[in-house]
Amino acid sequence: MTTKVSPVMGGGAWKLLSTQSASASSTLDWTSAHITSTYDTYAIVCTAVIVSLDGSQLQFRVSNDGGATYEADASDYAYTLSGIDDAGSAKNLISTSAARMVFCNGHDTAVGGRAINGVVYMHHPSNSALYTHFSGVVQYSENANPGLATLTVSGEYNTAETVNGLQVMASSNEITSGKFSLYGLAI
Repeated sequence: MTTKVSPVMGGGAWKLLSTQSASASSTLDWTSAHITSTYDTYAIVCTAVIVSLDGSQLQFRVSNDGGATYEADASDYAYTLSGIDDAGSAKNLISTSAARMVFCNGHDTAVGGRAINGVVYMHHPSNSALYTHFSGVVQYSENANPGLATLTVSGEYNTAETVNGLQVMASSNEITSGKFSLYGLAI
């Protein structure tokens, strides 16, 4: 039997590497035990994520030492968030020089039942000749009315070196609850 792989057919396999559930968590970390040269692309699936402080951002940082430390200099990252809310207003955020990569901006915790959901891909972290790139789509309830927003997100770690750790955090306080699953993509 011949196996066909195509983008249209959804080729490749997703291998679940780790799932972490937030519970009043300041950070959630994946180390070199999870991020290795085995995969060129990883997917981070965010499910039913709630942050503790209204208006908080969800953010990423990377590590080049297996998770012992995470890169946090003021010019380490660049990112863009581009989207629209359910009133038709643009939701854009751009930085070419930041200490963290933002992938969700202004989540509303004041109204029950609202959560952050999405998938963000990390591309070629083991290729030391390239910047590590991120891309994805995130849906959330924003800190304004009417409330629903969808973002296309992209970012990069501004140094060409091997990345073997990933950290997710809220910009203010902590991640109250939710699930983050890391997958390696065999594509």
